[in-house]
Amino acid sequence: MAGEDLAIMTGRGAADLADIDGPRPYVRDADALVLGVRSAELTAAGIAHVTSEEMTASGVTGALERAASAFAGLDGFWVHVDIDVLDPAYVSAVDSPDPGGLSPAALVSLVRGLLALPGAAGFELTVFDRDPDLDPDGHQAAPVADLLERTFSR
Repeated sequence: MAGEDLAIMTGRGAADLADIDGPRPYVRDADALVLGVRSAELTAAGIAHVTSEEMTASGVTGALERAASAFAGLDGFWVHVDIDVLDPAYVSAVDSPDPGGLSPAALVSLVRGLLALPGAAGFELTVFDRDPDLDPDGHQAAPVADLLERTFSR
């Protein structure tokens, strides 16, 4: 899976988190779309996705068109971003600093485009790790803050 958060939401995670009060899964596989994942491992699970390699090759527009189509019949959708979707050349104080991620400009365009789609209900940014071992001088928080400012400024 692309991460424990996706596993929990689609009912594959630990039952104490993935099935609170019995609604497992919280999100059906058919209603999930993962953008910027490094591998195509989600194909076997039946979860739609666009890899970071595909997005880098074809641009953000194709991913946004796919999202618009996927979310068209839903009452709403939530945008969850793990900051490790970025290439670690930009931010490496993350849980999974795997090479081949998106650029900050691509992520800003992607999130702005997703939040402009009808039905966008909210946004969260996760997995930045302000661990002194990963970011000894504390400089990596600045690019994350800049990314948020660029995403939400007009």
